[in-house]
Amino acid sequence: MFATFFFMSVGFPTIFALAIRGLGEHTKLGSSLIVMSIVGGAIAPPFMGHIADRHSMRIAFAVPLVCFVFVALYGFIWARLSRQESAPALEGGGFSKLQNT
Repeated sequence: MFATFFFMSVGFPTIFALAIRGLGEHTKLGSSLIVMSIVGGAIAPPFMGHIADRHSMRIAFAVPLVCFVFVALYGFIWARLSRQESAPALEGGGFSKLQNT
């Protein structure tokens, strides 16, 4: 149980850092949108409570499950996106070409 809370604590900083990587001139806009997405923490608990009241707590735990699935999918997709982002720079001259762009 403690490990779950430990890994949740580093989740947002990791997602934030990975999401704004490579945005260039759009970094301010991208980071502001990510910060605004924290509103899920204000919406998900009441939604979970509503489901628990109408059905059961067991079913209500599907709400955080869905949230964790989206975070996990982002992590799995990130590896593929990271490879696509670095592939053109490596094909056409390595790091020096990356610096010139």
